[in-house]
Amino acid sequence: MIQNGEILLLKGEKKMKKTLSVMLMLLFILTAVTLFASCDENDDPMSCTHDFAMWEVTKEATCTNEGVQSHSCKKCGFMVTQPITALGHVDVIDAAKAATCTSSGKTEGKHCSVCNATLVAQEVLPALGHAEVIDKAVAATCLTAGKAEGTHCSVCNEVLVAQQSIPAKGHTEIIDEAVAATCTSTGKTEGKHCSVCNEVLVAQQNIPSKGHTEVIDSAIAATCTSTGKTEGKHCSVCNEVLVAQQ
Repeated sequence: MIQNGEILLLKGEKKMKKTLSVMLMLLFILTAVTLFASCDENDDPMSCTHDFAMWEVTKEATCTNEGVQSHSCKKCGFMVTQPITALGHVDVIDAAKAATCTSSGKTEGKHCSVCNATLVAQEVLPALGHAEVIDKAVAATCLTAGKAEGTHCSVCNEVLVAQQSIPAKGHTEIIDEAVAATCTSTGKTEGKHCSVCNEVLVAQQNIPSKGHTEVIDSAIAATCTSTGKTEGKHCSVCNEVLVAQQ
């Protein structure tokens, strides 16, 4: 059975061990601080426990060239440098432009949007030239104007040779004479037509036939020595016999 004296002894040993641990820890920290504090810009960098600052860019990287960054030890000034990888080009498409009849075009190309260097050069496409189509002449008539022959481009529709207007010829009038109506046939009024295109300018109107104007041819009685005639009829206008005398 443990006596009171032994308990006190055990507690004393534990206290001493704890105190010793604390002292050893303080000694370690003091040694470390001394080592760090002893390093300055005149010390040998190889023996310094470096404390580097943040990286600083001393040369910017470009699309095609590497850059450089460095940082130094805050205690001894020892500098470390390292390259920065080249950025590489940022491609931008230079759109193709179609050639027209009168203007040149370009093929598709590329350039860098950062440094503007040409990556794929655009080639010039020559102008196509016009494709001529004949615009046929249109003859003038008596009433409508005509056109001379011309040309235009079937691709861009540009007029190459303008068609000149040809004025209308106008009418050449011919008189269509009137025809008098008779007892049995119709007549016509005077009219007009064009001698070039035969278009009727003034239409002739029909005049109805007049019909006969009857006149009685009196009967003649026969005698002992002369023949007679029955009653008859004729037209007083045209003298046509309408009812012959027997």
